[in-house]
Amino acid sequence: MIIHAQDPSNGAGEGQATPVWTAPASGTFTFTGSVWYAHSTVQRSDDFSLNLGSTILASGTVAFNSTIGNNRSNMAKFSGPFAVLAGQQVTLLIQRTPGSVGALAGVQLSITQSTYYFSQLALGGGWQTTLTNINYSPQAVTCVTNFFTDSGGPLLVPFGGGTVSTRTDTLQPGGSFHDVSNANLNALVVQGWAQAVCNGPIKASLLYRLYQQGVPVGEAGVNAMTAPAIEFVTLQRHLLLGKCSGV
Repeated sequence: MIIHAQDPSNGAGEGQATPVWTAPASGTFTFTGSVWYAHSTVQRSDDFSLNLGSTILASGTVAFNSTIGNNRSNMAKFSGPFAVLAGQQVTLLIQRTPGSVGALAGVQLSITQSTYYFSQLALGGGWQTTLTNINYSPQAVTCVTNFFTDSGGPLLVPFGGGTVSTRTDTLQPGGSFHDVSNANLNALVVQGWAQAVCNGPIKASLLYRLYQQGVPVGEAGVNAMTAPAIEFVTLQRHLLLGKCSGV
């Protein structure tokens, strides 16, 4: 978006433009943005600051002749994860630099949470899937995981706590869980994928285990991805459970 800090020659003397975002829930959010001077020839200057309440998360100046931020090809950038409480407001303040006249400034800002993608689920036909989440942060993290069929519809997954297409899990600091599906091993295999949205960073993975006559004979694990993809490539190794030895 393009913002014009107030110009004392065309209105109030000390005005500012302030986009505001209110946190819908508590968690760690990643703020990524950039600001640049958007006038073509007028020699003016704007100050900007990204604020969480009274705390300044990022700040800078964009001007006609500034080293960084003087145009869209040389934007002043900022990025970082910050813990925010539900209802707290984050503001991006754009105001004229003292002694200057308000100018046009270009702004880009995105606010995201941690999203994890599981490319494959296998249930039945001899397969069980184990969902593992590990919270390595010092704050509690809540994740909402949705399961989908390959066509994008809801996929019902049988876990010990019930058969669901979506689940909400809260992990305490340093906590983890491993939840194994209890699909009918003799039924036809059902496939799909999953997406988890968390209000903080975690380590997430799936383990696929193959059973024959009720005995596990093979397994494979895959870490969650942090971006959607249409292809997944990995190293394949074959191990027979109970036939391996090592030190």
